[in-house]
Amino acid sequence: MTESALRVAYVVAAESDPRSAWLTTRSILRQDPPPAGLVVAADVLREHAFAGLSEPARSPVLVEFVSCRVLGIGPRYMAGLRSIADKADVVVLCREGTLFRPDHLAELAALFGRRQELVGLMQQAGSVRRMTSDAGADQNILDESLSGAAPDAAPRAWLAAARRSVAGALRSRSLTASMLAVRLTSFRGLSLSEFGTGRSDFLSFASCLDRLRPRGRVMAGASAKLVELRYGDDQRQARRAGREAFLSLSRFRGEASSLVVSAPAEIGRLLAEAVAAIVSDPARRAWALDFMRGMRDGLREAGLRRK
Repeated sequence: MTESALRVAYVVAAESDPRSAWLTTRSILRQDPPPAGLVVAADVLREHAFAGLSEPARSPVLVEFVSCRVLGIGPRYMAGLRSIADKADVVVLCREGTLFRPDHLAELAALFGRRQELVGLMQQAGSVRRMTSDAGADQNILDESLSGAAPDAAPRAWLAAARRSVAGALRSRSLTASMLAVRLTSFRGLSLSEFGTGRSDFLSFASCLDRLRPRGRVMAGASAKLVELRYGDDQRQARRAGREAFLSLSRFRGEASSLVVSAPAEIGRLLAEAVAAIVSDPARRAWALDFMRGMRDGLREAGLRRK
């Protein structure tokens, strides 16, 4: 199928933050050309929180809502896939808080149109944009993130660029927002019921790629076309996040292929990111220390399970 005839649709799993979901859907509606469809899937208990996303936008694409009675991120993705299946050839799955630059769809369609053997593609966000509690700044956040403009003052722009480069090199992929694009004709018979509940879908998407591998070619990597939105790190959740990250990687060790992730290398990146935060960012030191304590808890728990 040629690039121009390839229909690409998006499924956004909404969780708890209407602001992040609004920014994600608006970034998708800015795609040129527009997507074949856009579905927001939410748990039935949280559907009311995302009602504002149905407000008209300057786009020929309508935002379709799907409510899921089964709790969990996996059932939401599956509900969205079923809803959009007859409108698309390639479907992109992501969570709220992932922004897509305006040429993301065109680049994706070109790749799948050019490589007919490609059945699955996972991308991680190439940059992170911190959010504030000021909802009035959301439009500016959207404009700056999608244009690639840096909010730093010109005299110190070089320093900010250097920090971003170092942070990007150390950033752990397993905690970075990810998206999965699948060719629907090759996805039949697979389930997404194994998805976790962490901040990122990286490990679940990687597992899905491994299951798609016998059906064709799969690819994975970072993309400058994706931007992750993050609030200030929640110190109360840092220790739990560290424990869950370590245990997820430990379980993943025997399943993932070398193409997608090496569990020992990813654990090293997690520690390197935490150490970099301790050294360079006073505001995140307490969070990073608690995160490392959580990883230690995970190490102990994994050791007890093996006994």
